[in-house]
Amino acid sequence: MAANHHAPDTLFTRIFHASPVAMTIHSQPDGRFVDANEACARLLGYSRPELIGGHSVELELLSAALHAQIAAADHRPVDPLRLRSRDGADHEVVVTSQPAEWDGRRFAISLLQDLTNFNRASAALRESEARFRRFFAAIPLPVVVFDAETLAILEVNDMAVAQYGYDRAALLDQPITLLWPPEERPALAAALRADAPAGPMCHQRRDGTMLDVEAAGRPILLGERAARLTTFADVTEQRANEAARRRSEEQLRIIADVTTDVIWEFDPARQTAVYSGGMKTLFGHDAGPRPAPDWWLSLIHPDDHDRVLNELRAAIPHYKGLWNSQYRFRRADGSYAHVLDRGYALQDEAEGLRVVGAIVDITRQIELQEAASRAAEAERRRLARDLHDAVTQSVYSLTLMTEAARRRAMLGDERAAFDYVDRLGELARQALKEMRLLVYELRPAALEDESLVPALQARLDAVEQRAGVQARLLVEAEHDLPVAVQAELFRVAEEALNNTLKHAAATAVDIIIGGDDQRLLLEIRDNGRGFGPLPAGAPPPSGLGLVSMRERVDNLGGALEVETSPGKGTTVRVTLELGNGDNGKSDPHPHL
Repeated sequence: MAANHHAPDTLFTRIFHASPVAMTIHSQPDGRFVDANEACARLLGYSRPELIGGHSVELELLSAALHAQIAAADHRPVDPLRLRSRDGADHEVVVTSQPAEWDGRRFAISLLQDLTNFNRASAALRESEARFRRFFAAIPLPVVVFDAETLAILEVNDMAVAQYGYDRAALLDQPITLLWPPEERPALAAALRADAPAGPMCHQRRDGTMLDVEAAGRPILLGERAARLTTFADVTEQRANEAARRRSEEQLRIIADVTTDVIWEFDPARQTAVYSGGMKTLFGHDAGPRPAPDWWLSLIHPDDHDRVLNELRAAIPHYKGLWNSQYRFRRADGSYAHVLDRGYALQDEAEGLRVVGAIVDITRQIELQEAASRAAEAERRRLARDLHDAVTQSVYSLTLMTEAARRRAMLGDERAAFDYVDRLGELARQALKEMRLLVYELRPAALEDESLVPALQARLDAVEQRAGVQARLLVEAEHDLPVAVQAELFRVAEEALNNTLKHAAATAVDIIIGGDDQRLLLEIRDNGRGFGPLPAGAPPPSGLGLVSMRERVDNLGGALEVETSPGKGTTVRVTLELGNGDNGKSDPHPHL
């Protein structure tokens, strides 16, 4: 088959020239091209005429070493070798040769299989697979791929391994139902074969702990294999937070329903505030949503408005922590209530920023404070009046008596002078008693820190003993009494002691606490001047406090008796039944 002769039209010739695979015919043993098909010409970058008669080494298609390697292969397939085309491009080819003989000459028919594009495609595929695996591993959600028919796990990413506590190898080829609690697995197989799992569900880790997951999946094909790709997001903490928020909102709703205070919730984004039913109960305004803060500010007392508005403006940029203010709030009837308003900012991931709070009506407390202030002022005025009426007059009388004694002494009337001196001593002692009493009344209430017996003893030590009056406290029976009852009894005893000190000119006084389990007996006895029986219907002597003592004892459900006669002292007796329900142990209202 010479290069300058046309090859006979044979089946081989047709196949040779029509083949899409590069084919050459080399003469042996010189290795020159006898013929090449068009596919080979395209591969090498030469025309057929340029190739025929040429040599692979001369055309720089192969190095001499590679040409020798092919020749030594004795027509066996040669591992991929690098062939350089005319344009300098390298091609990876596999050469397969077949010996042939025509007209007594030996030839080699070679097939050159170009692997360049195949290798490029393979490399691209490997890179694509590597990128996919990197992407699959980096997905921030646990991903599981499983066989749609067998349910065997085919692949998992690192997040799934970490979430469920299994090694990757321990998960592969295991059924996907392994992720569910054992009692649920038998019923899952049919459902999982029908479709990829989706929605909320409960899974179990390797250590047995449970977790809530939100599943999302879709069918995929792995070659001809039907599979499911599913993500299992751990929403355990999210659901716990949502449940806690629902409980908190339910508790807030219950509190808003049962409390008499006003519970409010302010939404800064919508500029609205919702008020509980306390708004109607306390202030007469309808509950529900209101424009905020305009509606609320419009009801604040004009004298408090600017201050509260400035406090609000200072709090709004931060919306952090506790805010509180005290102001006057207008009721529906036009009157004003004193209120304490407190709010707390809450940052909710689902609903954003919101502020919740409560408005508490403290009008009664303010009125009590004002009443206490008025009472304190009245007490100061009373003490000033007592100081003027008693001590000041006694001191003035001392001055007059001293002057009279001095004049009688200068006139030589010793008897009269001594009489004046005796009266001076009596007036001085009475003034001292009254001063002791006033000083004692300026002290804090004795019953604030002590019970009845210690409080009475403290009174006797502070006033009567220091005023020179022999005073004794005799406790013949002990009683467990409510604090309010003890306070009333102390006030009765205190009033009786004040009468003894101011009016009786007594030198001795005894307090006796006696009785038994069913009855309490309290007596205050003095050896003073006493007073005679009162005419029928006549009021008791002024200043003795008998009316207030009787009212206190009546409130306790007890009885008050006063025994006295001129020159024979006075006994004030309180009898209180303990076992009949009147402020006794069985009394449902022991504070009365």
